[in-house]
Amino acid sequence: MEVRIKAYLRDREFYILTFLIGLIIFAFSTVKLDMLADEGHVLNLIKEHENFWSYITWTYQNLNGRIFANTLMYFFLKYNLLLFWRLLSITALLSIAYCICRFFGQAVSLKRLNITLLLVFCLGYRVLSSSMLWFTGAIFYLWPIAMTLYLLVAVSDSVYLNQSIKLEEKYGMHVLLGILVMLWSEQAALVLLGFIMLRFIHSFLVKRKLDIAVLLNIVIWITFFLLLVLAPSQSVRASNSSIYGYAVLTNGIVYFLENGVFWTFKSIFYEQRILVLLLGIITIVCVDKQKRSLLLSTFVILLPGGIVPLIISGLGSSAYADFNIYIYGFECFAGTTLTFTKIVPYLYWTVYTFIMIALILLNIRNRFTTGIIILASIATLVVMWFSPTMYASGNRTCLLFCIGLIILALKLMDDTKLYCTKVMVVPGLVNFMAFAIWMAREFIIYY
Repeated sequence: MEVRIKAYLRDREFYILTFLIGLIIFAFSTVKLDMLADEGHVLNLIKEHENFWSYITWTYQNLNGRIFANTLMYFFLKYNLLLFWRLLSITALLSIAYCICRFFGQAVSLKRLNITLLLVFCLGYRVLSSSMLWFTGAIFYLWPIAMTLYLLVAVSDSVYLNQSIKLEEKYGMHVLLGILVMLWSEQAALVLLGFIMLRFIHSFLVKRKLDIAVLLNIVIWITFFLLLVLAPSQSVRASNSSIYGYAVLTNGIVYFLENGVFWTFKSIFYEQRILVLLLGIITIVCVDKQKRSLLLSTFVILLPGGIVPLIISGLGSSAYADFNIYIYGFECFAGTTLTFTKIVPYLYWTVYTFIMIALILLNIRNRFTTGIIILASIATLVVMWFSPTMYASGNRTCLLFCIGLIILALKLMDDTKLYCTKVMVVPGLVNFMAFAIWMAREFIIYY
């Protein structure tokens, strides 16, 4: 142990990690209870109900089916546990970074952990704000996603490190934590169920026999997931959706698809533009230059199209508005006339995405699993198309998608042994430090 500590102290990456953790601690120290936001509403509900059981019954029937999330809200608000919330939130974020590094059975190094945190720092402000640096957002999104990733690492280890899942103490703990996720967040629960089912199929194909432990796991988790999605409050939320004009199937399939596509493109390519462009740069750096030269050349030509508007904007040029509309000017087609200007941003980012994914898959190992991660990331956004509160939920629902992109970027660097640390230092630090200062001055963004 002493030798390991001395090795860490001699490693420059240790001091970089210490600095990054210091930034995270500073950012979360700026978070305060916002009585004009959801926590204010929930605190009023707590005061209106005489005890916990009355509160949790009412929320399950009228608010949402997230029993465990509502339980946490009750106790943290009732007993003003803001300091404890900060500690748990910091732990959850660091746990997410650690679990991302552990995916695919990889060992965790200080360098890979630093790269992962820098990629997290590149998230869009509205995701950082609404799903991490907000009291309610962290409980409903950051914490359950951290728990989900911890469980997914166990699934990943069982595949890539050939570790069997047995009916023992650790298995029981995983089942219990999974039950909490099932009662915590629909998105996290769906991702966890999806991957454990893939684990079951993989086990059956390899061993040619049923893995009873995993099958029992799936049955238990689905049972509790049904408690979440079949809560009486779900019908209440759906019935209220028409008041706000949300995109639901009852408005017609064309309207439904147009709104879903608009929300998805804007959430990915506008709100997460720094992360998406950074993934593009990492792809160019890491791919084999001797192969797929046409694809690579095309992508090298495309990439500046997304970067130039940001540079022009930073310089304060009036030309930004004219150029921006062709790259980031997403408009919803529903109820409007289709024009060339409206199509260009969708066309540009569609071509950009397909070429980038092709380059990644051609230069990466475990292509099948990587493809599953890409599809799962996209699915976390598409599933929101069916939510009656798609727009009200805002960008906080994009956190899982962003984590999928980070896993993809780290996997590409791991497989090619080209760690582009210098590429992400400036955008990561500038983006996160600027937002932390913004939060400290209480210029709050949620969405």
